[in-house]
Amino acid sequence: MMDVAIPYRAMAHNNAWANHRLLAACARLAPNEFAAKRTGFFPSLRATLNHILVIDRFYVDAMEGSTLGPAAWTDRLLLHLFQHQVHHRGQAHAMLSGTSVRPPQLDEFFSVDEAPLRAAEFAALGWTEAAIWNGSGGDD
Repeated sequence: MMDVAIPYRAMAHNNAWANHRLLAACARLAPNEFAAKRTGFFPSLRATLNHILVIDRFYVDAMEGSTLGPAAWTDRLLLHLFQHQVHHRGQAHAMLSGTSVRPPQLDEFFSVDEAPLRAAEFAALGWTEAAIWNGSGGDD
């Protein structure tokens, strides 16, 4: 029988990996290009990524049972966190397409074509694909 946590663990790794790829692309931008006004829910890449960070901290605090408002959340909290990340990461990805840096591929978590690149990025994060799928989660 499959460990029911494995799909959630894989979603968490996919989420972190997509963040890693997007942030690596944004790190190649000049500061003025990173902060430039763009079309989106938030007015810049900087503002969008800062929003993701602030709200992620709120979600993680709530999951840890702290005082920022855990009573406002149910057992769906982890799914809210993933949805929030995907939603705003997509906006930042679209904004990045209007810069000098090509947006990275974010939706091919286990693409065969990207196996060497993925292995290098996973290694930078302290993971292996096998660790993600066998339930150990790697060194995260």
